[in-house]
Amino acid sequence: MIEKVARQCILARKDYIPGKPIEEVQQELGITDIIKMASNENPMGASPKAIEAMIEEIRTNAFRYPVSLCTAMGEKLASYLGVRPSQLYIDNGGDAVITMLGLTFINPEDEVVTAELTFPAYENITTKMGGKLIKVPMTAEGGYDLKGIAAAITPRTKLVFLCNPNNPTGRFIPKDELLAFMEKLPETVLLFMDEAYYDFADDPTYPQTIPLLDRFPNLIIMRTFSKVMGLAGIRCGYCIASEEIVKAMLAAGLIGVFIAESATFAAEVAGCQVECGAGSGMAAAGVALMLGGTVAQCLDAASMALQNITGLACDPVANRVEVPCLGKNIMCGFNAVACANMALAGFDKVIPLDETIAAVYDVGLMLPLDLRCTLGGLGKTPASFAIRKRLS
Repeated sequence: MIEKVARQCILARKDYIPGKPIEEVQQELGITDIIKMASNENPMGASPKAIEAMIEEIRTNAFRYPVSLCTAMGEKLASYLGVRPSQLYIDNGGDAVITMLGLTFINPEDEVVTAELTFPAYENITTKMGGKLIKVPMTAEGGYDLKGIAAAITPRTKLVFLCNPNNPTGRFIPKDELLAFMEKLPETVLLFMDEAYYDFADDPTYPQTIPLLDRFPNLIIMRTFSKVMGLAGIRCGYCIASEEIVKAMLAAGLIGVFIAESATFAAEVAGCQVECGAGSGMAAAGVALMLGGTVAQCLDAASMALQNITGLACDPVANRVEVPCLGKNIMCGFNAVACANMALAGFDKVIPLDETIAAVYDVGLMLPLDLRCTLGGLGKTPASFAIRKRLS
């Protein structure tokens, strides 16, 4: 049954096997003297002041929902880093930042380039979004091959992930090499610098990337409280980027939350109208915000984008995602831009976003199973069967 309802890109993903908890190892092996190194946790622990502050916060506000935009923290962090609060996106750890980056920018069939041996979260979010991950082999010393990564970039490349210093090899990219790479990187390709281990890099040739933000608007820098501050358990990470990128992540994140809570992202459950529709709605809100729209206009843009593709079936040819899925995703991208401009021009969305999401989900559940990423529509044409037979 799961093969019929789960997204195919999820079923095709490799299982992630996390490190075992200390308690489990103690029970299995009957030993107590264990040093856990797999997760790179700070053995010195958190500052006593941080622990006291968290206890007081729980005592005072445990019954309240958290402030999702982390306004007070953002202001203090921006002052410390020398950036504007509007350049910060804060989330539940670095993994959540990477996830939101993927939800905002990676479309099915987009190419994402990274190294062969690096943090697995990059592959996780790319495959979850239906993107294509390009892995470039490491250098002989276990570092990033920036020339190889540059050669792997194509017109379909959306994003490059660099972990600096790299997890797990520990090598770092010197500033001269990184700058030379950035100067040749197309401005339409986002560069994500994962600096989770920034505070441990004391070599004078290690690059300081924050001063590069004004020069390279496609640069995104991620850091975390998990490592040097010993706060892995509270899940607090953030990225520093241009205001436009941060606004898009915030706008897309909110629309994505609405869809996740009230409907689904899975075409196998409700057709391409939810998979492509979610991406189109999130992108419409992000584009509207980047063009100076109000919150109301962003919501209207998302609603119109979803309305325009209500009823869109998922009927992959030969059980592949290339046809007609790629064309549908391109259409939804244009739909997002068009709806953002319509919202900014004052078009009436007629149906509010929450009602639109509910209606789209209802329509999806009424679609025949054959039109939910299985074997209907274009997928059961003679040409489709012939292609499937040839490829199998």
